[in-house]
Amino acid sequence: MSLVAKYWQLRYDILRDYWLWGHKNSKVNGVVLMYHHVTNESIDITDSCRCTIEEFTASIDDLQKQGYDFVSSDSSQEIIRNRESRKFAVVTFDDVPDNFIVNAYPILKEKKIPFTLFITTGYLDKQGYLNKEQIIELAKDELCTIGAHTVSHPMLRQVDNSNDEIVQSKVILEGIIKKPVDFFAYPYGRQTAVSREVKKQVREAGFKCAFGTILAPVSDLTKSSMFFIPRMVYKGGDIEASYTYVIPFLNRLKRLFGLS
Repeated sequence: MSLVAKYWQLRYDILRDYWLWGHKNSKVNGVVLMYHHVTNESIDITDSCRCTIEEFTASIDDLQKQGYDFVSSDSSQEIIRNRESRKFAVVTFDDVPDNFIVNAYPILKEKKIPFTLFITTGYLDKQGYLNKEQIIELAKDELCTIGAHTVSHPMLRQVDNSNDEIVQSKVILEGIIKKPVDFFAYPYGRQTAVSREVKKQVREAGFKCAFGTILAPVSDLTKSSMFFIPRMVYKGGDIEASYTYVIPFLNRLKRLFGLS
């Protein structure tokens, strides 16, 4: 790992540990789940972006057994801002591949689970992704919220046209579904892709909030970070077991730089 990569990894770890620490005595207790592909087919993609149908079903069932209520992105904002003491979960999908329609949507419909689809508008009508007609129909479902995920899926921190990517994705989607698009998810979603300026651009574009990819739960601390809300990859099991550890800072430094 290069020195630059270690720097960004350290920044990620520090922020994640801070949010994990803040969750210990938090009144707000939620998780935002992030999915991409839901399929049993073998595809050339990182494991975190692929979830089997069985894993997807287990993630829903297991959270319900653990006392989590599934709510929409909009409802989650009220819970966070009002510091409501309840366990809640939000289901989100990025990009969105067309296997969503066949494999995930029927499960969500059957279980009456609200969900948000973060659409990369440049992917619409391309092979392997949703088309415009599909998102028009999905937007009519009261369970579905359509959100924006840029036009071309860049690392916004590293491009000159970040504001256009943000604004145009909202404009295009609102033109297609004829509804407000209030929620945004950053491609890649870590500090390497999201700067203060990018978050400011998202806020000024008129979004209510925005989601990153820091693997941490939602807590009281989230109220002050509504334009960088953490999300988690989760495939079932004890949800708290996946985030209730914090490595002491000095030990983390030693591990990262090969000193231990």
